[in-house]
Amino acid sequence: MHRTATLADTVDGASSAVLPPFAQWWPHLTDGARHAILRDLDGPFPSRVLREIERAAGCAVGEADRLSDDDRHDLVGGSDAVAC
Repeated sequence: MHRTATLADTVDGASSAVLPPFAQWWPHLTDGARHAILRDLDGPFPSRVLREIERAAGCAVGEADRLSDDDRHDLVGGSDAVAC
């Protein structure tokens, strides 16, 4: 189950939201975008990566949006899920 962001969630003092579940968009990203995410799972992610996520997920993604705790865990521990 994925955690929903609350108004109290902050990253470096700025409000943040949780990205859509990564299973919705990860398979559709370029290798470069995947590697950028894996280099820093806590973000912030480059604008080009966020635009790819938007296109793949079919929804708006904000500059402060981050992976959920569950998605970070799955990306680190689930080698099948993060095949590049």
